[in-house]
Amino acid sequence: MFIKPKLKNGAWTLLEMMVAVAVFAIAGGAVGSAYVFSLRSFQGLSNYACLDQQNREAIDRITREVRQANSVSSFDNYLTRKLVIVSGDANRSQITYTFNRYTQQLTRTQNGKTDVLLNNCSLINFNLGMRPPNTNYGYYPTMDVNKAKIVDLTWKTSRSLPGSVVNSENIQTARIVIRKQKVQQ
Repeated sequence: MFIKPKLKNGAWTLLEMMVAVAVFAIAGGAVGSAYVFSLRSFQGLSNYACLDQQNREAIDRITREVRQANSVSSFDNYLTRKLVIVSGDANRSQITYTFNRYTQQLTRTQNGKTDVLLNNCSLINFNLGMRPPNTNYGYYPTMDVNKAKIVDLTWKTSRSLPGSVVNSENIQTARIVIRKQKVQQ
């Protein structure tokens, strides 16, 4: 007859348990940090995509209308930040682009109807230019709306990420030639 040795119970020691918890805590912290970093990166990319889409829609609309305009009616880049053009359609109505720095909006007004083109716009500049005589190249700034052949505009929009101090910013610039404008020399 054989005597069977007594088997130990399959339990972990306190030291083994502490090491296992420490390893899993470090691994869980690393996975959690990677998840939070990825989530913030995705939020930032989503923010940039939204800003870019809004800016493209606004710049496309303004570019289309300024190119088809008959002339620039008035312009103010200092106090009200406003550009008024005469539309190229049969009505020859005025289209007004106005920047309100308090609401941070760029609006478009035509025939009494106002549309918001941009929100969260922190900066905008409208400038007029003319082409030099006898050449199709170059650009000279002007304040005279009768000589304006080019509208140069720049704006900056920004949005903050939820729960963060980081902002997503987008800057748009365009130099638009008024195709129907008859320049007075």
